[in-house]
Amino acid sequence: VVPNPKTSSLEIVRDYRAQMDQQYPGVSYDSDSLEGYMNASILIKALENLTPPYTPSKVVESLKSFKNVKFKGLTLTYDEEIFGFSK
Repeated sequence: VVPNPKTSSLEIVRDYRAQMDQQYPGVSYDSDSLEGYMNASILIKALENLTPPYTPSKVVESLKSFKNVKFKGLTLTYDEEIFGFSK
């Protein structure tokens, strides 16, 4: 579940549209590419908290540490029950 890629005013969605417009002028926004953009952005945020070498276990631990993290209009809290950020 992602916000509407065409109408949402969330910062991360505005960033997505700006990147899409820059890279692919005239492209139609869609929820699949927005979801990928959001996932990649969150992964980069997790990597920023780490030092090399980057290992899968270090990345997972970084993601699990997100508790009420404000990020581009989202509030990220890792949920152990669903192994992710949204229900």
